[in-house]
Amino acid sequence: MRMAISLRSGLCSWVWGFWSLMSTLLVVGAVAIPAWGQVSDIDDAVSEAVSYLLAQQGEDGVWGAGDQSLHTTVEVVLALKMADRAGITPASASGDFGVIPAAIDEAYGAFAGLDPDDLERQTLVASLRIAAGRNIGSLRTTILDQQQADGGWGITIEHRSSVRDTIMVAEALLGEDPIPIADDRLLAAIGFLDSELRSVSGSQAKYWLHGAGGESGVMTSARGLIALRRLGETLGSESAIYDARRDVLAYLLSEVEPDMNWSGATPWSDPDGDTAIYATTLRAYAGARQPRELERMISGFLGRVSLDGSWAANGVPSFGSPSPDAVYPTAAMIRALLSVPETLASAESELPDIWI
Repeated sequence: MRMAISLRSGLCSWVWGFWSLMSTLLVVGAVAIPAWGQVSDIDDAVSEAVSYLLAQQGEDGVWGAGDQSLHTTVEVVLALKMADRAGITPASASGDFGVIPAAIDEAYGAFAGLDPDDLERQTLVASLRIAAGRNIGSLRTTILDQQQADGGWGITIEHRSSVRDTIMVAEALLGEDPIPIADDRLLAAIGFLDSELRSVSGSQAKYWLHGAGGESGVMTSARGLIALRRLGETLGSESAIYDARRDVLAYLLSEVEPDMNWSGATPWSDPDGDTAIYATTLRAYAGARQPRELERMISGFLGRVSLDGSWAANGVPSFGSPSPDAVYPTAAMIRALLSVPETLASAESELPDIWI
């Protein structure tokens, strides 16, 4: 009798739990991922997100406004480029493979005549030109010539090297279509990042301090981990970056909650919003082959999609009219989600425990 009651109680609890979950999903319109590795669900979410981004492009070809327009436009273009390469078309124009390239061309045209004199905007323009399939020409030399004796880059040649500016160069020149860079420059950049990492490391967690403009230490560390991977891959030497990557990964694993438990008062808030931090961390985990963290983060992300297919900056889904404030975090999320399938096949590769 006790066993029968227990079984009946357990069955009722399971049915109630399942019904509650289904009701929640129906009410909030979330996109669920039923099992790890269901890439089709990621593709569906990205397709909806691409539709949202295309609808937000201005008549002048840019995304965002004011001083942040170049910053936002480049993030969107990089996301659209990844989606295009993955063969994903916007849900609003299913099967039309010309929509994304046309949007990228418009964005490139909007900034084609820009000739910035500071490193941040130079790296952004370089990223935009590369993503649009254009030659960056003398801009490559201009950027590389600003590398300083310690191996890093500063916002101008007169400023001391910083982690954030060095990461920006790696992101721009060593992205999806890496620009040739001499090995001695790559080694010098790795040496600078490693040196800065050790000079600010704590007793247990090692991380880079926040960058300029209020960028959090978590965001800088996630971007730095991605940059180190690209530097090592371009150099053809994992050993050159192993120690630094291990230390930063350990910090991120101790700091970022993979279950996406946003509190709204995170001690590492960033100008681009919590969603952008989590998305960039997902990209860092993907490159470091962290399958368990990836699974939990993807489930969390796909459960926070807004009704219009976007992701809000603070991680709280919106069910009203489309919000232009969600453009940057949505682009960051596309880049994060599309970085994951590439690592699935290598998740169990022979690497030390810290990587798996």
